[in-house]
Amino acid sequence: MIIFRQEIILFLWIELKNLETYSHKDYSGIDISRLNWPLTVIRLSSNKVDQIIELAGNILNRWRQYSDPDNNIIASTEKKWSKD
Repeated sequence: MIIFRQEIILFLWIELKNLETYSHKDYSGIDISRLNWPLTVIRLSSNKVDQIIELAGNILNRWRQYSDPDNNIIASTEKKWSKD
């Protein structure tokens, strides 16, 4: 049952339409698209797998460090969370 659900989600992601398309001056061979999905989702498309991996890593690192105190967005806190 879980495998079936994952296949449906994968199919949905493949079929999503682009809302906007962007470019990056350092990654000219990659298409960057914001997708039509309830949450913010981007798609990186290219035949250059190494560049996609590098750009995705750069985006992830910046996202993890992003803060906007005016909108109550804080990248990290000193508090350590546990499952207990």
